[in-house]
Amino acid sequence: MEKDVAWYGTGEYFHQKYFLVDNAWCLGSANFDMISMNRNYELNLCGQGGEMLEELQENCSALMAGGEPIRRAKINWLVRFLERAAYPIFEMFIVTRR
Repeated sequence: MEKDVAWYGTGEYFHQKYFLVDNAWCLGSANFDMISMNRNYELNLCGQGGEMLEELQENCSALMAGGEPIRRAKINWLVRFLERAAYPIFEMFIVTRR
């Protein structure tokens, strides 16, 4: 949200894992975070343009039409500090242990 990326939420559960940037797309089963990218064996497909981009754009439009923009919530400064301090340490132990 700090980079002006729209984030929408709906009352319905969905678990799509894809993103669109201009005419590029990526979809698959992987979560886009350091732990998942280093520890999980999952598959993603990436490409540019084509029928896949059109399908994903239609899917995205449908999700956004039924959703509401999510706004950034104010978080207590102590919680924010602890998150910033603990997550890199947690991530280091999870990612480096095999």
